[in-house]
Amino acid sequence: MLVGLAVFAILVSGMGAETLRDPIKKKGAGPLFQIHRGKKWGYMDRSGKTAIPPQFDDEGVFLSGRAKVRQGKEWGYVDETGRVVVPLQFDNAGDFREGLAPVQSGRKWGFVDPAGRFAIEPQFQAAAEFSDGLARFEIWETIKCGPSDYKGKEDITYSKDNAPLFAFRMHDRTSGANLGCFPPDARYGFVDKRGWIAVPPRFLHVGDFSDGLAPARSAGSSDQKLGYIDRTGRMVIEPQFDQAYSFSEGLAAVEIGVRFQGSRQVAGSWGFIDRQGKFAVPARYFMADSFSEGLAAVSLPGTVSGYIDASGVFKIPPRYVVATAFSEGLALVWPEDGGDEYYIDRTGKTALALKLPALWPFRDGLTVAGNQGEQRYVDREGRAVAPYETDPQLGE
Repeated sequence: MLVGLAVFAILVSGMGAETLRDPIKKKGAGPLFQIHRGKKWGYMDRSGKTAIPPQFDDEGVFLSGRAKVRQGKEWGYVDETGRVVVPLQFDNAGDFREGLAPVQSGRKWGFVDPAGRFAIEPQFQAAAEFSDGLARFEIWETIKCGPSDYKGKEDITYSKDNAPLFAFRMHDRTSGANLGCFPPDARYGFVDKRGWIAVPPRFLHVGDFSDGLAPARSAGSSDQKLGYIDRTGRMVIEPQFDQAYSFSEGLAAVEIGVRFQGSRQVAGSWGFIDRQGKFAVPARYFMADSFSEGLAAVSLPGTVSGYIDASGVFKIPPRYVVATAFSEGLALVWPEDGGDEYYIDRTGKTALALKLPALWPFRDGLTVAGNQGEQRYVDREGRAVAPYETDPQLGE
């Protein structure tokens, strides 16, 4: 999560849902970059030369030499030459992580290998990508979907056997694709690469594993606090946190002391714990992001943000209304004085101020900047490399 996320949301408010799609490569992705030309998606290389002509209705990034692509309603996978190596046959698909990818076949999710063979047969109502050797999955018996996502004027309750296909998504807070549906009896667990249930589905919320631990909230807990489980599902850091992120660089951001007056939060502070559950950085921040490249963005009351090191010392003073995570030595910030956004280096010095509006980090030497419908790939010197998109109405 970005520090100053509320401000970030305001910056992009009023834009279509497609605009909010993150155009930046995921960490570990291959050499090709996504491009959008009119109604179709394709790929370019680092220099801006088209590598796979735009021809897909949707697509993902290359991981393990495969990228998910969609034609019509069906998903499959292509290699870095654009050749379809896993036929388009799935109702939805995730990226390859650690050698497997989650796919939806009808009303169930399983996992395929790079050849398209099912390594784990479809059996879950939803499944996420692998992280640290385990993948989150979700099971439920019934689900309620709002009228904005399906026909009718009131919520409709479905069973797992007749719910619309779009309802089969991860519904915990780590997912932004709930699509107006919520399963009241959802439970979460973890599966390993052999298809064995490593952690039974007995949790109301789980995050991805990292450093051998995952944040989790047990079903039936009276106070709804989060703790951390190990790879067997044993709670090794007792539930005591109101919010908890996955570990990053040996520390995890957590929130304690949350209190509400009506619907308004009036108390709560963030800090960082180590793998023993002890506070390495005391809980004294209004908001905190995970560590990245040795620094974490944190905000003080009033949402003024800066960057601390693992000891809690401010290395870049709090002077931004939005401070995003570092990537490739740069972080995008919005200054407190209301000026335009710009990129800083790890010393806090201005490294790059683009002439185009920017929202995204650098990845593999490029970022995406510009107005809706005219966004371009830009390098670290601020030079435009190639269009990311050329259609003024995304998805039209």
